[in-house]
Amino acid sequence: MIDLKKDETFLARWLNGELTEIDLKEFEKHPDYNFYVKLKQSTEHLPSPAYDVDTHLQRIHDNKERKETKDSKKVFRLFPVLAIAASILIIFGLFFYNPDTTISTGHGEMLTVDLPDGSQVMLNAMSQVVFNKKDWNAQRSLDLTGEAFFKVTNGNTFTVHTKHGDITVLGTQFNVNAEESFFEVSCYEGKVKVKSVTQEKILVKNQIFRSTKNTPQDFSSQLQEKPTWIDNTSSFVSVPLITVIQELEDQYNVKIDNSNLKLDILYTGTFPNDNLDVALRSVFSTLGMNYRLSDNKKDVMIEK
Repeated sequence: MIDLKKDETFLARWLNGELTEIDLKEFEKHPDYNFYVKLKQSTEHLPSPAYDVDTHLQRIHDNKERKETKDSKKVFRLFPVLAIAASILIIFGLFFYNPDTTISTGHGEMLTVDLPDGSQVMLNAMSQVVFNKKDWNAQRSLDLTGEAFFKVTNGNTFTVHTKHGDITVLGTQFNVNAEESFFEVSCYEGKVKVKSVTQEKILVKNQIFRSTKNTPQDFSSQLQEKPTWIDNTSSFVSVPLITVIQELEDQYNVKIDNSNLKLDILYTGTFPNDNLDVALRSVFSTLGMNYRLSDNKKDVMIEK
């Protein structure tokens, strides 16, 4: 994923339309992409500073002093850069006045977030929640990307928004996994209403709703007190292999070459979130696949 903090010129190149098609597609996957698009759109109506090119060129031509002419040309060439810089300042100015609170986790990281009403959100690796503290008492809602376990206090309706659908409850415990092509809601306590792209469903304790590529499925399972990932173990029951690979990458910050794999085959099993060698063996050796881990432990090649 693009690191906007390390690439200090990335936003400027995006604003100026200088990104490659590959960079643009990668940026569109960034969790904050829609936010930056909205900020850019909000600045488009701002008036541009008046600039008379003909007058400026005449002034340069009439000026007999080489130093002044040279300085004027510098100003002329810097004008587009200054315009871009001004746009960036506006974007970051609006960013710091943005009332939303954004909390994210990195590779292999878990984090517990206390919400204003006393509810708790436990974020799995590479996940993010966005909520508005100021309006929290009025609407109790947040946006989720990735996976999280919720312990919700009783009160007004509590809603979790994801790209796949919304989850609404009054007071309960549930887990949501909203990845790129995988959506799963597990109810651990109380009742959960799931409204996905395809249907609406009420879940009670030990019921699970799952959607893979917008194909819904609901079933029952004897759930434990909490998801196993909270205790550093990722567990799967008949889950597409692509989802398991995504979890391995999120937990260990590795890149798995899946070009030789059938990503829609189903996997049932577990792997530890604190031992890469054991995790790889648990998944790929179980499936009868040979793999090779690079010396820097960042790349995993699946052998034919």
